[in-house]
Amino acid sequence: MPTKKKLILPILCLMWLHTLSQHKYTDSLINIIKTTKADSTKVEAMYSLSYEYQTYKPDSALLVAQQLYDFSKNISYLPGESLALDGLGGAFFRIGDNAQALEYYLKRLNIEEKRDRPDNIAIIYMNVANVYNRNNEQEKASLYILKADSIINEHKYDDLKLYAYLNTGNILEKANKLSEALYYTINCYQLALAANDSLMIGSALNNIGNIYRKKMEYQSAIDYYFKSQPYIKAANDNQTLSEGIIGLSRAYQAIGLADSALFFAKLAYEISNKNSLLTNALISSNLLSELFSDIKKYDSAFLYQTTSIQLKDSIQGNEKIKQLESLSIQEQLREQRMAALKEKEKEEYRQRLQLLAIGIFIPIFFLFSIFMSRRKIHRRVIEFLGVVSLLLFFEYITLLIHPFVTEITHHTPFLEILIFVALAALLVPGHHKIEHWFTKHLAINYERARTKKRRINELRQHHDDIIDTVSNTEQKSPSKTVQALPIVSVKIENENALQEFGKQNQQEEDYLPPDSSTKLTGETDIEN
Repeated sequence: MPTKKKLILPILCLMWLHTLSQHKYTDSLINIIKTTKADSTKVEAMYSLSYEYQTYKPDSALLVAQQLYDFSKNISYLPGESLALDGLGGAFFRIGDNAQALEYYLKRLNIEEKRDRPDNIAIIYMNVANVYNRNNEQEKASLYILKADSIINEHKYDDLKLYAYLNTGNILEKANKLSEALYYTINCYQLALAANDSLMIGSALNNIGNIYRKKMEYQSAIDYYFKSQPYIKAANDNQTLSEGIIGLSRAYQAIGLADSALFFAKLAYEISNKNSLLTNALISSNLLSELFSDIKKYDSAFLYQTTSIQLKDSIQGNEKIKQLESLSIQEQLREQRMAALKEKEKEEYRQRLQLLAIGIFIPIFFLFSIFMSRRKIHRRVIEFLGVVSLLLFFEYITLLIHPFVTEITHHTPFLEILIFVALAALLVPGHHKIEHWFTKHLAINYERARTKKRRINELRQHHDDIIDTVSNTEQKSPSKTVQALPIVSVKIENENALQEFGKQNQQEEDYLPPDSSTKLTGETDIEN
């Protein structure tokens, strides 16, 4: 017996190491959530963090799961919503609020039935069965666990069989269907050995011990209880450990070994009390009171009976505290949802402003392209501006319809690609036609402006030549000035022509066929 007491120190060391590694893992998950850009990776990390918190910080698990639900709802990601509901249900189950846990599990069931995911449906059935089992509704628990088992066997989900067999065996054992319970639990043990899963091996062996004890095969029960302890200690599962030690004490009591029964009852009480497992502490204190009464030690029996009464009051008080905690957490969740809703509204407002700005910019850029086409700029620049304007327009259309596409496809990449490819097949031909017409129109405007400029320059050059001729004639021979009068007449006519040319050119452009603008030579003959 003394050697068993020496096991307490190694257990405490294992607990400390497990806690240290646990915090490192949660820190890495928090870092992933803060840094990752991929939505799916963030969803998985948030779910893992919520699941990790369930064992020792169920209130934090609830808050993280609610954040995951809001995030998934915001991006219309149905798998993320389902995982969030699973996290919420699991956290409420840990707190002891079975009604809330059942509500969230059933909400998740509704989503997974729409998604047609039998594997997730089987998991939900197992969770629902565990809720009913805790409420001592063994018939409903058996119904749901057998539904899960049926789906798992039908679809050959080997990765789920391990947990299904354990849960099925545990629920059937509580319902006193011992032969069936033993069958499922032994199957679980064999699969756990193959998977080298310490926690599942220990849990299965402990449950086999419970079944044999109920079958009054006490020596077999004792053997399985002892076999389970190294695995359960390694997994730091104090709940299952204290439950197995209580079973071990009852088995020794049944075969008349009072000393052994007292030793293990005390050990169960110490572990339960140290880890705030009040239900197991109450069971072990009642057992100690009973054992001391059997050996006529009434003082000790009365002491543990008093402890039992205090624990019962504590449990009832804890139930009230849990109810208050549940209400408090639900209020925190409500406030968190409201904050998330306000943040979503702000984000949507920012997006609307951006879309409005883009919508205003595109026509302004289009008008700028038309304006530039009337300036003296190379044709390639005009064509480039036209192409950019049209690309902006079609990308704007894609940006507008993207939220509707993601909502319809539920972020399924294959379906999104399929829809956008079909849309491109419709838009690209129209894009090319409009681009051709638009760039051609801009180029025609450019050619017209260039031709007009060239013709005006030629007229001005001809005008300057006439002025130079008149000036030279006056300087060389004043007598020849009279001969230059016709030239002066031409000068006056050219000045009038320059003034009237703009009006005439505009009229010509109004009636000029689009294709003929490129044929203009800009040559103007003026007779001397």
